Amino acid sequence: MSEKFKVSIVTVCLNSAKTIERAILSVITQAYKNVEYIIVDGGSTDGTLNIIKKYASNISKWISEPDKGIYDAMNKGIAMATGDLVAFLNSDDWYNDGAIEYVANQAESSNAEIFCYEVNVWEGDVLQKSRSNLTKDIANLRIRMIFNHQGVFAKRKLFEEFGLFNTKYIIASDYDWLLRMYNKGVKMQISNYVVANFLRGGISTTRPLEVNYEFKLIAMSALNRLKEERDIAEEEFSELYCRISEHYKELESVNAYKTAINARMFENSMQIRDGVKKILPGARYSIFGCGALGLECFALLQQMEFSVDCFWDNDSEKWGTYYHGVEIKAPKDIIRGKTVIVVSSKKYYDEIVGQLCNMKLEENVDFIDYHSLRTEIGLKVILENTVL
Repeated sequence: MSEKFKVSIVTVCLNSAKTIERAILSVITQAYKNVEYIIVDGGSTDGTLNIIKKYASNISKWISEPDKGIYDAMNKGIAMATGDLVAFLNSDDWYNDGAIEYVANQAESSNAEIFCYEVNVWEGDVLQKSRSNLTKDIANLRIRMIFNHQGVFAKRKLFEEFGLFNTKYIIASDYDWLLRMYNKGVKMQISNYVVANFLRGGISTTRPLEVNYEFKLIAMSALNRLKEERDIAEEEFSELYCRISEHYKELESVNAYKTAINARMFENSMQIRDGVKKILPGARYSIFGCGALGLECFALLQQMEFSVDCFWDNDSEKWGTYYHGVEIKAPKDIIRGKTVIVVSSKKYYDEIVGQLCNMKLEENVDFIDYHSLRTEIGLKVILENTVL
């Protein structure tokens, strides 16, 4: 471990007393020591500053003053940074042990200028998933954000050469910056190594409609710039335009659907209830999958006052237990025609559908796809102008 590369880590925060200590400790306890740790506080009043001062001897630089938003604060951090690499760690997120050493070693042996890694996603104390889309075509960055910014390390000279975060974007300026780098031909290196942990509940997860609006605006603006600068063929422009439009149309639908569930609109609006009844094919249901989507599906069916007989799951340890008061059963006990099965698992969808087809069950008759269902219902909600 030569520790040739100096790594600047920037944490921006405001009233983060509940979580910032874990973030700080995850940086200052790294085995790799050529780290410059910078904290930019927006003027906290809840005890955050006391925690920062507690570890001041391990923090390279810190300031506390009002800012004009998250990306203004990040830009302040970049201006203070002197490292070869710069990365951003939110105050409620944290690095895994050995993460910075791993990144620095890759950077030392690579001619790439941006390094992208996987990030674990947490819902409270429950690990929801590890990012697994980093090996997909990086060209998808022209459509949507495919990285968590906690897993991105960039050469500091890129900010000097191409500029800082655009503060006109409130939520998604990191996507705008990365897309600019991609379109300028900056080499990005992708690894499936998990470097950090992202805790849901921040601005990116609590304001999905605004996030997706900014993402779409950024993607379309970048595409139009490519056309204006004649860096893209007309055929490719048209294809990307359609893909971007369809992607955000589906996201808008899903977000409208989630909003309707949270607002209990399927329970309280007869107009929406009547529309959903025309989409759903039966009155008795069972749900295949006991994850977050299974629970979301359960909430829909409850609000519609449909009977949910049971959950199905391939994990034998769950059989005979109860999930939100409903029994989890073995798929071998499925009886055709007793209920309509809603397949709610995204990760194992193809496997489950193959399993049901082998049992001679028919799609859209004996079982339905929850992902298609929530999109279709979401479009119905939008058409009724109930959530807009």
